[in-house]
Amino acid sequence: MVWGAFGYRGKSCLKVVAGKMDSTAYVNILEECLVNDMSILYPDGWTFQQDNASIHTSRFTKSWFESKKIYLIKWPPCSPDLNPIEMIWGIMKKRLDHIMSSNLNDWKLKVMETWENLGHETLTKLIDSMTWRLKECIRLNGDIVDYISFNRRNK
Repeated sequence: MVWGAFGYRGKSCLKVVAGKMDSTAYVNILEECLVNDMSILYPDGWTFQQDNASIHTSRFTKSWFESKKIYLIKWPPCSPDLNPIEMIWGIMKKRLDHIMSSNLNDWKLKVMETWENLGHETLTKLIDSMTWRLKECIRLNGDIVDYISFNRRNK
């Protein structure tokens, strides 16, 4: 499992976790990466967007967000085409597809390197596309938004 976050001003650290993730492990990652990195990037405050995975919506996780006064954007379930981080994971997967290593440490290093090499322009382009994607989702009555065709048209 890989966890990372980004915003218009930059990225958080990336965490690669072997095995199953639970709410406690998720909150530990948020504490280590999200709070520190986003507070530096956004000293005036910020809002966080995540999907509706069970570890994101557990009582434990919700309580942690409330205690840290981190505001969450309400987000529809099952909407990866509207989630910019899912686009990042797709970009990274494409860049990593050629790597066939059974060594977890080698793979982890390549994943971390790929994250570090994501350019700021890539991040801002994905965020800037949100208005179009939301309008397109409404136009399509909630159907899947084809971000790839948008990306081709706007190169």
